Amino acid sequence: MDSEQGQRERAYKIWEEEGRPSGKHEEHWAQASQGSNMPTRQAEEVTEANEAANARFKGKKPQMAPEPLANSNPD
Repeated sequence: MDSEQGQRERAYKIWEEEGRPSGKHEEHWAQASQGSNMPTRQAEEVTEANEAANARFKGKKPQMAPEPLANSNPD
């Protein structure tokens, strides 16, 4: 894969991760070019880990903190 194609794919991933906002393509392209120093395999591992985490938590309700116990020992 040539470096421009890699940068294009990184910019696309950044765009998706940010919720596909419009009008931020130049910012995403710049971010992707800064990340071009990261080894490709390391970037792929991070992406795989993020996708696995998203799949694990997708559809689960956030856990609520348990209600505190009432103080049974009045002062």
